Amino acid sequence: MWHTADCHLLPSACGVGCNVNALAMGLVAAALPGHSCSALVESISNGKFAGLKELNIIGCDLQLEQLTAIMKAVATNGCLPQLNTLELGANPGVQADGFEEQIGSLRSSRPGLDVHWRVADSDNAPDQ
Repeated sequence: MWHTADCHLLPSACGVGCNVNALAMGLVAAALPGHSCSALVESISNGKFAGLKELNIIGCDLQLEQLTAIMKAVATNGCLPQLNTLELGANPGVQADGFEEQIGSLRSSRPGLDVHWRVADSDNAPDQ
């Protein structure tokens, strides 16, 4: 079901649906052109998905700049306060120089958040 009045992500803009009352949102191999990614960041920043516990943005062809914007929105106090898992894997930006630094900043801001971007990533996994 579309909640365009609440989340501002339109089907014509990004090709995915959203439910602002959902506990998990998965954007898997979804086309997120710049304006759609910006709408997602804006919605996160405005508290539109405050109840989300899991956010999966996998294989959406996002570059470092877009991933950084998402991570900064997630790191902001009050945005996605219930979020406990963020998955960003299979996006080209995870291979870019500076990505792991951005992950470090996010983890510093949200120490209880489990962030994944590679197959074996988990904040709860033992170091190897």
